[in-house]
Amino acid sequence: VAENGYYINGFDVTNARTFLSYGRVPFDAIGEQEIKTGGFGAEYGRALGGVVNIVTKRGTNDWKFNGSVVWSPSDLAASGKDVISRTGVAGERSYYSAYRSADQQDELSYSISGGGAILQDKLFFYGMLEGKKDSFDSYGSDRSTAGDNTSPNGLVKFDWYITDNHILEVTGIRNVEKTDYVDYLNPDDRYFTGQHGTERVRY
Repeated sequence: VAENGYYINGFDVTNARTFLSYGRVPFDAIGEQEIKTGGFGAEYGRALGGVVNIVTKRGTNDWKFNGSVVWSPSDLAASGKDVISRTGVAGERSYYSAYRSADQQDELSYSISGGGAILQDKLFFYGMLEGKKDSFDSYGSDRSTAGDNTSPNGLVKFDWYITDNHILEVTGIRNVEKTDYVDYLNPDDRYFTGQHGTERVRY
């Protein structure tokens, strides 16, 4: 993983310290995606593995607007599978080596975007705003966790065609992810209940 490089509109967004993470854009703002597995030029430096190059959408001479809503409800998702420990005894903490059947995850994202020409054939604008409401419940042997993420994200892009041979591009991206967590102890000090008990801590 640390050998790959990630680019958005030609700009390197790979984590320069660990090379393990990268900047992201809202999915609906992606215009093209290019994957290079070898033989790429010097403009894609510091990558020994592959290169993922994202080109975002941009404004044209015609103004266009879009909106979308994507909902993945937990009630329509299949339950995870539990794995029973070979050495576990029912009622003990080690009864399951993996306990997933009670976990739930609900994802909702909604976006609005638009773009067009500020000056015909010269200056173009594209912008997108994405909201979200993601939540999850994860249950363990003697405690559980609930979390939610409502961080908005977005993208703004300007393209100025100064001459036929010179283009100035400005891209601004907000890709903040902030999740609020609540830890619970299982009710009645029981194991693998699949329920939230007494609130322990928030962070």
